[in-house]
Amino acid sequence: MSTKVKIENVVKIFGDEPDGEALTVLLAGYSKDVVRESTGHVVGVSNANIDISEGEILAVTAPGWSSSTSPCSPTRTFAPTSPSGSR
Repeated sequence: MSTKVKIENVVKIFGDEPDGEALTVLLAGYSKDVVRESTGHVVGVSNANIDISEGEILAVTAPGWSSSTSPCSPTRTFAPTSPSGSR
């Protein structure tokens, strides 16, 4: 089946400057706890990758905020922090 929706490496960080030091710390491989402790920002989604093929249905369920943040990023309800300008 052919891929109809492809989402790659999406990151969503909540805070005053999500694309600054917080993104740099996260992309350097540090945990979301380290990002929060060192920058005061909260990582909502880290490196999300999803492929949806024709005929597939996606259901997102998870404890916590990621279950609502992940599907809101592609719809632009919450614009992703990275990659910038994603559509």
